[in-house]
Amino acid sequence: MKNKISAIIKPSLKSETGFYSARVISAAVICGDVEYIETFSNDNSLKYSSGGDNAPVFYIYSLTKTIISALILKLAENGALSVEDRLDKWFPLIKNSGSISILNTLMHTGGLGDYGGLTDYHNAVKKGMAPWSFDEFINRTIGGKLLFTPGSKFSYSNIGYMLLKKIIEIEYGRSFFDALQSFICVPLNLKYTKVSSTVESLKDNLFGLSCYLGTKESPVDVCKIYHPQWVSHGVISSNAYEIAVIYKSLFNGCLMSEAQLELMVKGIKVEGVTGRPFYEPYYGAGLMIDIGSPYGPVYGHTGGGPGASAACYHLVRKNGPVTAAILTDGEDPVQAERIIYEIFKVFA
Repeated sequence: MKNKISAIIKPSLKSETGFYSARVISAAVICGDVEYIETFSNDNSLKYSSGGDNAPVFYIYSLTKTIISALILKLAENGALSVEDRLDKWFPLIKNSGSISILNTLMHTGGLGDYGGLTDYHNAVKKGMAPWSFDEFINRTIGGKLLFTPGSKFSYSNIGYMLLKKIIEIEYGRSFFDALQSFICVPLNLKYTKVSSTVESLKDNLFGLSCYLGTKESPVDVCKIYHPQWVSHGVISSNAYEIAVIYKSLFNGCLMSEAQLELMVKGIKVEGVTGRPFYEPYYGAGLMIDIGSPYGPVYGHTGGGPGASAACYHLVRKNGPVTAAILTDGEDPVQAERIIYEIFKVFA
């Protein structure tokens, strides 16, 4: 396995040399009892551990959504809430929240707005300003009406997952970090997976220079400008191996019951996806899904932000599942996706 995966990642480091491409790629692949973990760099002066311990830790950005979904479904399984509960149970002041279910929110079908297209958001992030508060995120993105009738369409919303994170904290009665530790890290014996919420925590992660925060000609140090709370739903940091373990554990019964997993993998078709390796993309409850992959159904998530990109996907195949995680210090998350699909091709 090692030689085959190395033959995929090393050429990617050499050939993909654009402004947003990775300089460091950390990989973890789990296939049955065989585990492969290694970090590659195009800088020979940088040396990294080839094992799970002491491997570099990265921001996983939107992979955090899968974990939020798992935590919500664990609370539902414990009777703390129902996926059919409406958001007005917790947020009565948000207009139209009574028409949006938790399941709608998990699947991005609630009609909620987002901040991805807001110039004010990007300008504030790049200037190193203090993050918006919970209420300010709401006021700037949701407004007085929904984008569409809940359940009828798909529209990606970080704000929806911000609301879900808040629900976790309300119903669990403790912080998002505590819920992560109790429901995921402790059962799976994870040591490096944490919630990052302070500027001081940035230094514990590997980042590449950010063209997004600066320019292509003058990329900047993420740790000098960025605040993790600009990720409205919170951001988790981890290494490639522990992320692969989490996604594998969603499907092998270690984390989720069969009924809860069925909710996660039942998706809605996502239109207009281009430039990605996906064949027939869907979105479930916190999972990006490709039901048209020639290698078998694929479930996982991709994330990206200043100075890092992440992707982790679980391939279901006749000869046994394969889980692959790719974390990079680049700002091109599609590079990580392409590597994973090349890995799946090897196992086809």
